[in-house]
Amino acid sequence: MPSPHAATGRSRHSIDADLGEGHHEQMMLAPGLQLLHSHFRLHAPTHEVHEIHHPAPALMMAWTLQGHARTRDVDGERFEFLPGHGTVASFTRAQGEREVPGGQWVRQLRLVVSEPVVIAYGLQSLLPVQGVHARPRTLYRGRNAEGVQQQACRVAQLQAQQADPLDLHVAALQLLGLQLRQLDVRAVPSVSPLDESLAWRAQELLCAHLDRAVELPWLASTLGATPASVQRALRAVHGCSAHQFLQRLRMEQALALLQEGVPVSLVGYRVGYAHVSSFSAAFSRFHGRPPTAYGGRRALP
Repeated sequence: MPSPHAATGRSRHSIDADLGEGHHEQMMLAPGLQLLHSHFRLHAPTHEVHEIHHPAPALMMAWTLQGHARTRDVDGERFEFLPGHGTVASFTRAQGEREVPGGQWVRQLRLVVSEPVVIAYGLQSLLPVQGVHARPRTLYRGRNAEGVQQQACRVAQLQAQQADPLDLHVAALQLLGLQLRQLDVRAVPSVSPLDESLAWRAQELLCAHLDRAVELPWLASTLGATPASVQRALRAVHGCSAHQFLQRLRMEQALALLQEGVPVSLVGYRVGYAHVSSFSAAFSRFHGRPPTAYGGRRALP
């Protein structure tokens, strides 16, 4: 159900309990600058048709902080939303199909930039001429620069904490500036559709086997690819090896389980660790704090 906060232009919509858990939140920071933050987990994979209309051409900036999802527009173009990646598109109207996997936490941040912010910051050249481009025009898609990713995480944290609207507004403008500079520099290499697809399938397979020992040859064979192809795809999309990516997925899932109050011993087992001590050491190295600092109870006797 929506939970409006009229004083700040903030609204929050909880996920139906039959479908999953989490929420979608949006906030109008200023005329022409809207912030949207989603953090949810669905019980089962979901396909849904979505359609967005905007009264005037606008910019949509999206950053994936956790989990993954994908959309396919009416022309068949596919957009992958992967952790550490961002997408910038100009649009007036967008429609297509969205696919979200089940059983995984997804966290995504978006900014919708329209008049008068577009005019104030001289961004008109990035927008389509109204009435000419009905479908979105992709301006950037790829791995985020480090500064962009850090600032996106900071904005999401401020939003989750319901920080002062002015602080959130300033942080969102800083994120907008960093992303626009990345558009100009294009320092992040593009990823081929084949690597994008292979990385997506590898992530789905790994997420389904976080509690097991996974070796690269088995992963590649199951995906119908060579080990070298899998490594190349994961390095191109996620910037790390298959082993490092599996570790990242395990630690992200472990954090989500701990925050739900699942005991440390059970969390370790669910992400592939037979011994609590080994899991605690790995978790501390990855997150910088022990599992018990994030809400997980101590090991079961």
